Order: sequence, then structure tokens, then C-alpha cells
Amino acid sequence: MRETSLIQSFLDYWSENGLLSALQRTKWYLSKKFRLAYWSRSTIYLIILKYRIKLLQLLSKDTVSDADPFKIIYVDPSEIQYEVEGSYSRGWGKVVQETWETKPIKERERYQAYENIVNGGTHPDMSQSRVEFIHSLETNGYTTQRELRPLTHHIPFHYRDMEIGVNVDKNGELYWAGWGRNRLCASKVLELDEIAVQVHQRHKKWQELRDEIHNNGLPEGRDDLRDHPDLQDVLD
Repeated sequence: MRETSLIQSFLDYWSENGLLSALQRTKWYLSKKFRLAYWSRSTIYLIILKYRIKLLQLLSKDTVSDADPFKIIYVDPSEIQYEVEGSYSRGWGKVVQETWETKPIKERERYQAYENIVNGGTHPDMSQSRVEFIHSLETNGYTTQRELRPLTHHIPFHYRDMEIGVNVDKNGELYWAGWGRNRLCASKVLELDEIAVQVHQRHKKWQELRDEIHNNGLPEGRDDLRDHPDLQDVLD
């Protein structure tokens, strides 16, 4: 939300509920929204997190991937068929043993809303700005956040570093795992060739395969892995 909008919201709330109530609401907003959302996506937080992960990579390779946690890879959106239930985790760089519960992205209401728009229909929850967004995406293709939101723009600073988040399962399958819901759903509906994503978590078995490829090259008979987007940084 733009800063001017927050100020106007504060003034409107002050006018309707009084100064004390407006200040109390502001305190709540800052303690919840800023601490949990803005801080966890801020440039300062990302820098601290990046160096923390570098340290963990040296100390505990079993729980942290060797990969740059914020590297951008490009994938065909049709390859992301499922989302992790209860996503939006902030487990940047984590290596996990768990089996994620997933559900089809096509069942998501936002996907269906964009599908209606592309097919010439309407949707009650689709604002004009969202309609313009999908038409722009169709015309211009996918644009990364850094290209779309240069530092000269008046935007919340953290959004520049966030592409669509994915987890990588033990077989290399990509699951949507948070951030970029609109970008992913719209790109899938439009059948774009590629989108930019960042890997949040990797399954332990997949990380072990990454390590093996990094040390010894592709296993015999696994040429099918040569084009996997999450292996390009370890392939010769």
C-alpha cells in the first residue's frame, strides 16, 4: 500500500473514531503488519538472511541448501501444477524431509477468475486493476519485479526482491509456495512460455541429488535432468 494511502486511512479513522483510537490502531498495525510482513520482506532482512544462510551452509549442509537462496530461475508456468497447502513459509534455503500437502492450482478461485477474464467473461471479485494487469501480461509477457519496480518508483521497498516462490519436491517437481499468486495464476491461464521464480525449500532427496551432480556430474542414464531449472548452477 502506498504511504499516502496509509496517511489518508489514518486521517479518516481519526475523523470517525477519535485520535486515541486512531493511535491505538496505528500501534496495532505497526506491530502486526510491519513486524510480520514488511520486516520479513525488507531489504535489510534479506541481507541479514542471506549472510545467515551462508553461515549455515558452512555449519549444517544437511538443513540448508548450497544454492543462492535468492537466485532467480526461469520456468514454464505449466510445470507448476500444485501449491503447498499452508504456504507463505519464510523457509528460505531450507532443506526438509517432509512430504508437502498439495492441492491443484486450477482449483484456486483466483485462477478461475483470471480464466473467466481471458475467455471474455467477468468475475465479481476481479477489480479493474487486475483486469488491466492480465491484459498487460498478455501483451508484454512476464516482467521481473526489479524490472517492473525500479528504485525510483514510490513503492514498498521489499517487493522488488520477491518473485514467485516455489518448493522443489524429491523428484524435482515444483510446487507454488508463496508470493506471486496473481502472477502465477495469470501466467498459467495465458500459457506464457516462462516466468521468474525463487526456490524457498528443497526436499532432502532432491538436495542430495544436487550435491551428487555438483560433485560427480549427471548420474548415468539421467539426461532427463539436464534441463531442470534448479540444476543449472551445479551442472558443468
